Amino acid sequence: MDRRRFNRRFRFSESSSEDHDDVSRDHQAADHGDDVGNRSPNPDKDTPPRGHADTDSEEEGGYSGGGGGRKRRFHSTSSSSSHSPSPKSSLTPHSSSSERDGHEPSSRQVTVDDYYRSEKLKMCRSPEAAKELAEKNEDEDEEEEDDGWGELPAILLEDIFVLLTPKQRHQASMVCRPWYEIFYSPRVWETFVLLERTLTRRRFNLYKGYQRELCPRKTQVCLMRVGCFFKRIVVTPISDFYNLYEFLRVLASFLGFYTDFPMPLLHTFRFTFACESRGMTGVVIHGTGGKILDELKVLLGNMQQLRHLALNELLLDVLEVPGLLEAAAKHSGDSLTSLELLNCTKVPLAMPDVTQFCHLLKLKLSPQHLNDEVVLLLGGTQLLQLHLLQDAYTCPCEPVASEAWKLFKEMAPNKRVFLEIQGLTKTPLLLQPHAPVRGVVFRTPYHRLTADLCTWLVEYYSKYLEYFVQESLPRAHGSRKFHERADASFLRLIRTCHRLHTLVIRERISLGTLLLIASEGRALRTFIVRENALIKKCEWPRAREWSKEYYRWLKKTSRNYQLAFQEVPVVMEQRWKPSPDRAFKHLRLLIS
Repeated sequence: MDRRRFNRRFRFSESSSEDHDDVSRDHQAADHGDDVGNRSPNPDKDTPPRGHADTDSEEEGGYSGGGGGRKRRFHSTSSSSSHSPSPKSSLTPHSSSSERDGHEPSSRQVTVDDYYRSEKLKMCRSPEAAKELAEKNEDEDEEEEDDGWGELPAILLEDIFVLLTPKQRHQASMVCRPWYEIFYSPRVWETFVLLERTLTRRRFNLYKGYQRELCPRKTQVCLMRVGCFFKRIVVTPISDFYNLYEFLRVLASFLGFYTDFPMPLLHTFRFTFACESRGMTGVVIHGTGGKILDELKVLLGNMQQLRHLALNELLLDVLEVPGLLEAAAKHSGDSLTSLELLNCTKVPLAMPDVTQFCHLLKLKLSPQHLNDEVVLLLGGTQLLQLHLLQDAYTCPCEPVASEAWKLFKEMAPNKRVFLEIQGLTKTPLLLQPHAPVRGVVFRTPYHRLTADLCTWLVEYYSKYLEYFVQESLPRAHGSRKFHERADASFLRLIRTCHRLHTLVIRERISLGTLLLIASEGRALRTFIVRENALIKKCEWPRAREWSKEYYRWLKKTSRNYQLAFQEVPVVMEQRWKPSPDRAFKHLRLLIS
């Protein structure tokens, strides 16, 4: 027999006796891979299993898994004999390593594995104990898993699902049964937005590598299962024209296949074409046309009972326009109440076909689609609001003659006209002379209220102007000099336009101008000013109608922000405070 093995057997036999010393105990621990610190100083007392340690020792021990090193996180239970033994320490292992090797059993600690092995043995021998232990474990699991997600009301889950993309909704529906039921909630699918990667799959192209292309099967399954819940379909600008064409084709075929309209709740369709592309040669502007336009016409002809329709940035040729609005009027001529046509053609072209919708109440149109004839035709309809929109793709055109607008006001004195400009464009606002303009809206970071623009606004629209709004943050900081700012222009608008009740300013003005606008704007109900655009000064000279006390109050209040912010609500007799840039950036007013 090998000498080392003989010595090991000799140590095992010594460790099983009651009169063993510390040296033999250290040798036994070293041979078995146990830490000396885990041994109890009194062998007569039971020691707890190594797997059950104090909380403090576990926190200080760090990572304890893997490797052949010693597990020092379980030392604290055996460091002092005063600790009470764990109730699980009385268990003895059913099979030790010495017994498997044919040696006598040794007096060593009970490990965690031995404890779980004995518990499994109990479960096998006693079914009642096994059932009791299972029920106890289930109660503990329920207490641990009670984190609140399972108790969320359905309306909150629906709000969360609305913020997800269709792919993310499908992945979330596989979590549990309640989330699966929320997936098919009608409120989740009220608005369907087609993005660049919606309903696409990854395919390998021999020349371009991996590409994302629309999957017709996914689109068909989505429309069949949740298409009946759609209320609004929004097609965003998609650079991949093939995916756009495939979606329009599948959607048109789906709507035309059934005898009964499969989307009875659908009332809004918004389509925006990606007319701008960037390449090695620079920016390229191109229109819709071709097969995409043909499928769009088929789709509009298959949609029924639409109430809101928007077709933006089509940029068609003159010969491609006929038949577009006729397809929309096929099944929605009597139900359509809102129509938006922004840059439908590349060149100025009047579109009198918009008057065939007899119940149209709101029309958004580019000024290039208007002429004297269209204005007079709109005057004889039930139209209430006419919004003239401009953006970076609007082609240059001439305004409608002032005589036509005068006849328009005589035919329909209650109709309201709004001038709006949006996007990243520096094109000046196209004014319509003597039109019944009720509002002017700037949604660009470049446009400012100049002295010339203020003069034309006062001359043409002083009797009708109710809104003057500057949305979004400016691209550059304005000048701090008084003669280069728009303080005088804003004050002139307030003094001459007596119907002006909504004023939103994003340009730099002084606190003195702020106090004067609040004092003289008696009709103001909505007054929004950027907090970071206010300058702590008053450069206004004293006017004849101002008393010395009023001018002294104006100069004193203009030198303190807090004092000025307290005086404005008192003068306007309503709550008021300046808007921070974070809130002003997301400002969107509903103008009607």
